[in-house]
Amino acid sequence: MACKAVRRYNVRVNVLVFAIATVAALLTATEAPFERPRVGFIWHFPFVDVGTQHMAASGATSNIARVPWAVVQPEPNRWDFTCLKRQIAEAEKGGFGLVLLLECNPFCSPGWLREQVRAAGESACGPDGAMSDIPSTTSRLFEAAQREMIRRTLAEVRRLDTQRVVSHFQFGVEWWFPPEHRYAAADLERFREWLKRRYRSVKALNDAWQTSFASFAAVEPPRLAIGSRLWEKGREGLVSVEPVGDDPMGRVAAYDWATFWHASAAAYVDRLASIGRRLGAHRPAMSFLTFSFAQGIEWDYVDWSAIRLDAFCRAARDILEVGMQLPVARGDLFRIAVGLDIARKYRKPMNVIDLLDFTDGVKAGRAVHERATEVAVQHGASALYYCCWNGAKDFNFYPDWPLEEINRMVDGAVRQLERVKGAQVVPDGAIILPIVPATPGTEAKRSRAAAAFMGWYKLLWAMGLTVDVLTLDEIEQGRSLRYEWLLVPACDIMPRKAASRLASILPPARVIVAGSGPTEDERGIPMPNALPRATRIADFGGEYAGTMTRDAAAGDTPPLVMWRPETAEHRATLHRARHATRDLLKHAGGNARLIGPADTVTCVTRRGNGRLIAHLVNLGDRPIIGSRLLVPGASGQRVAIVADGRSDGGDTRADSMGIVELPTFRVSCVLSLPEPRRQTAQSSTN
Repeated sequence: MACKAVRRYNVRVNVLVFAIATVAALLTATEAPFERPRVGFIWHFPFVDVGTQHMAASGATSNIARVPWAVVQPEPNRWDFTCLKRQIAEAEKGGFGLVLLLECNPFCSPGWLREQVRAAGESACGPDGAMSDIPSTTSRLFEAAQREMIRRTLAEVRRLDTQRVVSHFQFGVEWWFPPEHRYAAADLERFREWLKRRYRSVKALNDAWQTSFASFAAVEPPRLAIGSRLWEKGREGLVSVEPVGDDPMGRVAAYDWATFWHASAAAYVDRLASIGRRLGAHRPAMSFLTFSFAQGIEWDYVDWSAIRLDAFCRAARDILEVGMQLPVARGDLFRIAVGLDIARKYRKPMNVIDLLDFTDGVKAGRAVHERATEVAVQHGASALYYCCWNGAKDFNFYPDWPLEEINRMVDGAVRQLERVKGAQVVPDGAIILPIVPATPGTEAKRSRAAAAFMGWYKLLWAMGLTVDVLTLDEIEQGRSLRYEWLLVPACDIMPRKAASRLASILPPARVIVAGSGPTEDERGIPMPNALPRATRIADFGGEYAGTMTRDAAAGDTPPLVMWRPETAEHRATLHRARHATRDLLKHAGGNARLIGPADTVTCVTRRGNGRLIAHLVNLGDRPIIGSRLLVPGASGQRVAIVADGRSDGGDTRADSMGIVELPTFRVSCVLSLPEPRRQTAQSSTN
């Protein structure tokens, strides 16, 4: 017995030693090459060698460097990693880190591989059955070649990166899964299996779809295309999803097809990171998720790309950092904030990629990009990558900006990230993003919901409130609804399960519905009085947004919705919305808030490591003079203030009411103090 006990003890010790060694190895393997926060550029070197000698002087601590498949494997049996060798050498010389972007997507595949895949009948197909030149994501031939590309690249990095400048891998560049690539035979088979799990019986499927398929094997998906005006400038609302040919299937089939692709796209992006891990990736994986910017208003781009940020965040297992394409649109920072407010709930480091004014390019100027930087940090970003150093028309920070101006922006971003490190954003409440998959005939209702969401989000900004953004799909999937209040912008369509969960919320939490509330479920079935206990208010969001059109003037980016310049009508709507919601929308207990009108200033409270941080960003063009900030529970506390990068030396104190006099600031003001005791929520009176 004693011998057995000793053996059990030795086993336990050995297991413990093994576990400790494993954790230590993992920590060492994922250790970043530099301690400072990651801020830098999309870097097209060596394919574009402009200003490379000035990269170190830019202040960049990390850059995203491309590894194009067609370059490193120009022929089936020839590999050339010269580009990688040069990138690592320049990073070592310049003292900055690298995020390696492995361009291994189907549309990045070399021409010789595309020909092989097409000859094997494994290319993507459109709704009309026509085969494209792009490999299907289900192609076995393509997958084998893709694995080999990843394996070879990882091996080459291990050989070349002796100074450990590579901090992360990105498996795949900008992602999209358009309708014209969704109908390969293997994709249809995957859809049938998905339907089998969803409906369990073909009778249930036929009842829902109003079809008469004899078996799941006989099921055909709806043949759909996104409206031809998708990329057109000057249009309003969302384009339609339209049947291709004489397709008899209706709304439920289209809804299922779109939902399937949202889940499939998210799983595929994460799957590549899983492949990389199994092939020996010795650095964490970060996504390069395109169309993240479209989640807040351009929902038809979401329909076309099948990129749903919430679906991706939920599916991501091996992607450890969420990298999102979040640009500005003619100075409007809405898309950056919304993307981060969606992804933030998943508690992973968030990277803003392609940080740039997509509509006007680098010519939008320093003030726009400085505010964009501040809003990204304010809403929880942990790393920033501007687009780009050089290599894209209208988007080259170098040489279009003076080097000292680039350095000022980059260094300011690094310092701001250092100030807020370890402190988490504390939302006051949540706003529901009423996005549902596009189905034929619903574009007008979805357009109204998109505009109402954008309007309400901007109203909350102007009221100084911080929100998490919750999607209807997240609510269906059981995401926590533990908020002091949840605002539902005007929307006609709401999945029945999501409506049921919202209806079950009990006081003291409050559901606030704008307008008449949802009138039908995802299948088009009426839902009278779907949220009976909710508080009703007018649709100030739709009124605030008004009519918006799309525009683009720089690069090759898609036209984005343009927010109208502020008008007297805007100010009147804000005044009425503030009055109507004064006692409904509460600041979270202990969150800081401005005293007095300050419609252009957003304030986000963060907590962590024993600190409370209030981060204020001025979205307007005029300096903020003579403002005050209330920090509940901070009576007499010493407060460190950094306004526009200048410190007050820590000599400021809150008064007996917890009010802090703020210095004049042009763009940003960050206050830090020991975390006060939390108090009960207070009414929003600003």
